[in-house]
Amino acid sequence: EFDKSAYNLGDEMEVVVMSTKPLTISQKQILVLKREEELVNELKEDKIIVVDITGSNKGGLIGKFESFDVFVPAREIKIGFVTDLTKYVGKQLRVKPLKVEYTPRKKEIVASQKVILEAEKAARDAEKAAKEEAFFASISENDVVSGTVVRFAQFGAFVVVNGFDCLAHISDLAWTSIKNPNE
Repeated sequence: EFDKSAYNLGDEMEVVVMSTKPLTISQKQILVLKREEELVNELKEDKIIVVDITGSNKGGLIGKFESFDVFVPAREIKIGFVTDLTKYVGKQLRVKPLKVEYTPRKKEIVASQKVILEAEKAARDAEKAAKEEAFFASISENDVVSGTVVRFAQFGAFVVVNGFDCLAHISDLAWTSIKNPNE
């Protein structure tokens, strides 16, 4: 809404020309253009955005992010193959822009959720590897450790030791021969 009290006769105002015949100008559109330019700069900095998925085609998903159209190619949705694109319609996806096209007539983002999922998986794998390394560095052969039995299988018992699943083989559970680890 235009605030008349903010301006007096003779004040300068920044406007954009919307059309020349007839001459149409807009001050409100300047704010939209500035916001879009800010977004383009943010998107170039590997920013994660949340996209509302509005549809799909045989190539991927279509969505909206503010005033931008977003396309997520099928191969960029998740790690692995997506068979049913329609299950993503109506949902939100966290994505990273791969390509941003910004012209007066075209505002489009090509994005990927897969790169986020791969980075998160790599971080989890690295954390797991570090924990495993610390676990194995803290124990040695012939150490006596305490653990909690969490389940049985035909071939032994699974025991949690310091947060790690370990296997006590059936042959190591008793001095005598047993047929079932539950015994």
